[in-house]
Amino acid sequence: MIPIQNKNKGNPAKLGGRVTNAGDIIVKRLTSSSSINANVGGTAITVASVSSNSAVSTTEFASFAARYQEFRVVEMRFTFLPFHPTCDTAVSAHGSFLLGDYIGGNVPATASQLLSDESVMRSSTFKRTEYVLTWKGFPNGKLWNSTAGTIPTANQMAIAYGTGPVGFTTTASTPIFEVLKEFVVEFRGSQ
Repeated sequence: MIPIQNKNKGNPAKLGGRVTNAGDIIVKRLTSSSSINANVGGTAITVASVSSNSAVSTTEFASFAARYQEFRVVEMRFTFLPFHPTCDTAVSAHGSFLLGDYIGGNVPATASQLLSDESVMRSSTFKRTEYVLTWKGFPNGKLWNSTAGTIPTANQMAIAYGTGPVGFTTTASTPIFEVLKEFVVEFRGSQ
């Protein structure tokens, strides 16, 4: 039997992504963005999180879900872009901006819980901050999921963020960051 050669292999421009295993798995970068606002009191960014399951909410996901049976999120990349005019008017805008990664749905709900994590990264509301989370060291993250459903909580990886107890003073719901979210997603099993 003569093997079939894929002339487009290695040419992501023709394939719309990176393909491995002779075309069985396709790798795509899905994106979304949102604003992060000050809390109702205008003193902090309330602790929140974004999980690998958020990839299914991107605009591109549905088109790939229609073509493939399974997916998994390999990497998540977040870029926090400060709204400088907003931050410049804040009284104590250099309050700690905290970021941490979590697996299996164990995400902190309060600033105290986030602060108690010794691996949490500290930044500032003035600084552009990038944070990357991969599935390395998290075997459940490598499990395949049906494109017709979501990632089970036990298999999710997530980033949590918020400000510490010394935050800033501004008006309620003031935009503090624009966050760009990128998900590197593998799809397989053509329908």
